Amino acid sequence: MRDLTKIIASDLVGARTNNQLPVLMAEGSKAGAVVTVANSEAIRVAMVPTVTTQILIVDISEDHIELLKLVFDWASKVKDAEAWHETIGKECTPASAQKFITLVKNGSFDSLKARLPHIKYLHDDLSRDGVVEKIRETLGGEAVGVIYGSNIEFYLGNVCFGQSKASKEQFRTNLLGLMGSDTVLLRSDSVFMKSHVGRKQAEEAWSL
Repeated sequence: MRDLTKIIASDLVGARTNNQLPVLMAEGSKAGAVVTVANSEAIRVAMVPTVTTQILIVDISEDHIELLKLVFDWASKVKDAEAWHETIGKECTPASAQKFITLVKNGSFDSLKARLPHIKYLHDDLSRDGVVEKIRETLGGEAVGVIYGSNIEFYLGNVCFGQSKASKEQFRTNLLGLMGSDTVLLRSDSVFMKSHVGRKQAEEAWSL
């Protein structure tokens, strides 16, 4: 059975059942595509009716991407949210299924189904030099409206994860490089989420 706790976001804004991250991401999507790591917020933002752009899921973890693909695939094969939740309950560990369904139950399943053809995946490292060009290529020219980096920054530069300090600097450079004057950046280097609007504001506020 699959364990969905691997992709349940840990850096939520507000209570777990009233997380505002999808709202912030949807607001940013007015300016272009959503670029997000592979966790539950990628699914939740796809369930917001006002999101009409591409959603690009970029993550260094192939396992997390494949798990998200499975969850989206289960949604594509059923007619309503109830049947989707039932599939999740059958295919996943009970505790993780319950947590996941609690997170997604208030989202629009119809919006999720409509967004499925516009979801793309990129197995890559957001702290890798050259990833910006790959992201732009995958989006096919669509501007980036919002970037959700989750709490990756917290782990970069930590010797326990085999990362050098340079990777943290490159991570910052990459995310800034994707931003335009209206792009929303959502990132957290601890349990606190930070939001920046536009590259100039992000560059001034984000220090290493």
